[in-house]
Amino acid sequence: MSTSTIRFRNYVSVLYRFGSVFMDRKLKESGISPGHYGCIMEINESPGITQEHLGAILRVDKANISRVIHRLAELKMIKIEAASGDKRRQNLFLTDKGKKTIPSIRKALADWSRAISKNITGKEFNSIVRTLEIMASNAERVVE
Repeated sequence: MSTSTIRFRNYVSVLYRFGSVFMDRKLKESGISPGHYGCIMEINESPGITQEHLGAILRVDKANISRVIHRLAELKMIKIEAASGDKRRQNLFLTDKGKKTIPSIRKALADWSRAISKNITGKEFNSIVRTLEIMASNAERVVE
């Protein structure tokens, strides 16, 4: 493995870990953890989304997405409704409590993005994001 590959993996890991710490600190009062806010934001964007579709979007396996969904329901952030016509499928909706977290999540994400992109132009940042999207898709294909 080349030195640049090792450094790349380290940088991605550092961004993930520090991002989780940052988001945890920013969202601590709301009771949601870094693993929850992605679900909340996706449910906000697509009310009634199914658990399966949410897991596919976030690239999270069924067991983990189920665990997060049930925790968010316990926190009364989301409500789970059986889909009409197929009681095995569940539609997910934000509760009023869940909706109230959206501004703080958006602010925390914006603050994090601003902090890590300091001294990087918008064009450079967008290029990095696009490159990471391609790499994530490649990784997904390799693992499937």
